Amino acid sequence: THFTTDYLFDRGIEFMETAKSKKQPFAYVLSIPDPHAPNEVRSPYNVMYKDVHFNLPKTAKSAVMKDPAAPGWNYNDHSDVPLDGADEYLNSYENGSFYQNHLQQYWGMVKCIDDNVGKLLKYLNSTGIDEETIIVFTADHGDLLGEHGKLNKGRPFRTSAGVPFIVRYPGQVGPGKIVNSALSSVDFAPTILNLMGANNHGVQFDGSDFSGELTSKSAVSNYPRVRFTFDSTYKGEWAAVMSRSIKIVVSKSTEPWLFDTDSDPFEINNYFDDPKYSSIRDALMDRLFPAITAHGMSIADVTNVFYWSTPACRDSNNRIEIDSKFFTCSDVGKNKLPFEKCSEESLKNHCPKKCQSCCEDSQGKLWFEGELRGCDQLKFKCGRGKIKAFCPVTCGICANPNTIFSEP
Repeated sequence: THFTTDYLFDRGIEFMETAKSKKQPFAYVLSIPDPHAPNEVRSPYNVMYKDVHFNLPKTAKSAVMKDPAAPGWNYNDHSDVPLDGADEYLNSYENGSFYQNHLQQYWGMVKCIDDNVGKLLKYLNSTGIDEETIIVFTADHGDLLGEHGKLNKGRPFRTSAGVPFIVRYPGQVGPGKIVNSALSSVDFAPTILNLMGANNHGVQFDGSDFSGELTSKSAVSNYPRVRFTFDSTYKGEWAAVMSRSIKIVVSKSTEPWLFDTDSDPFEINNYFDDPKYSSIRDALMDRLFPAITAHGMSIADVTNVFYWSTPACRDSNNRIEIDSKFFTCSDVGKNKLPFEKCSEESLKNHCPKKCQSCCEDSQGKLWFEGELRGCDQLKFKCGRGKIKAFCPVTCGICANPNTIFSEP
C-alpha cells in the first residue's frame, strides 16, 4: 500500500530515471493532491504534531469580535457568534479537538511533501543532473486555516489566493532571489517555456513571460505589474485588482476595499477612502473597469449594480462600545439597543443608516449595467435598492427615511 504523496514522487523519479537512461530531455508536472481534505496522512506524520498547540490566527479573532469586522463579502464560518459570547466561543473553538486535529494533520501532510521534495532533490543530485534541471514548486491556491474566520479558500486574501512560486535553476536564477511583483498562474507557462528555451511554440498566452525578472542580477525585484482575480463561482461575490502591495476588491453587496499588505500584512483595514491612496486607487480602478468585461468576471453576470465608490451613508460593520457593552449596528432598534440610543453622537455617527441620521447623495460612482454612473445619471433608476441607498436625495426619498436604505 502506498500513500498518495509517496507514490506520486516515486513515479516521478522513475520517469526521470527513464528519460535520463535514454538521454532525453524531460518536462514533468508532479501534481500532489495534499494538503487537502479529508486531512489524513500516514504514519509517522499523522502524530508528528500531536504535542503542538495551534493558536487561532489574529484575523480569526478580529473577524469574530468584529474588531475590526471582516468585509461583507467575507461571510465566514463564525459570522453569527454573539459579541457577548465571542471570547468563550473562540477559546472553545481553538482548544477543541476539531481545530487542533485539523492543523496537526495539515502540517503532517505538508511535512510529508517536504520530505518527498528532499528525496527528489537527492535523486537529482546523485545522478548529476541537478545543475541542469529547472525545479518549480507552486500550488493552485492557499488554505486560510482560520484566517479571517474561514477554514478553506475562495477569498481574495493573500492567505487564500496567494501561492508559492519557488524556482531553482543553478547558474540562471540567483540563490535568495526575491520577486515581489504581482504575478499569477497565467504567467507560469510563458515563463517556464522561455527558461527551458522553448521559444517557438506559437501560442498566444494571456500571461506574461517574467523569466527576465527571475534571471536578472538584482536580488529583489518589484515591477509595477497589474493582475486580476475574481470569484469564479456562480455566486460572483467579488472581483479584485492588485499591483505590488495594493489590492482593491469590489463586491456585489458591499463597498470597495483597498488593502496595503506593506502597512497591513494581515489585511484587516480598508484604505479605500484614505487620501494617501487616492492616486493608486484611481489608477487600479481604471484598470479593473474594462477587465471585468474583458475577462468575463462573474460579478457582472450575477448583478447589474454594485458599489464602485463608498456610499455617503453607510453603517460601520465594526463593533461599538456603549455602556461598557459591545454592539453592532444590526442591534439598533432591538431591546438591548433601543432606537432612542441614537441620540448619542457616537452611535449616530457609527450607524447613520440604522439611526436614520444621514440623507446625502454619494459623490462617487455605481457600476450599473456595465457603465459607471453618478447620482445625476441614475435619477430614473431609483426603483433599485442600491441606487436609493447611494442617491437618497436624487431619488427624492429623504422625507421618508424609513425607506431610504431598504436594499434588496
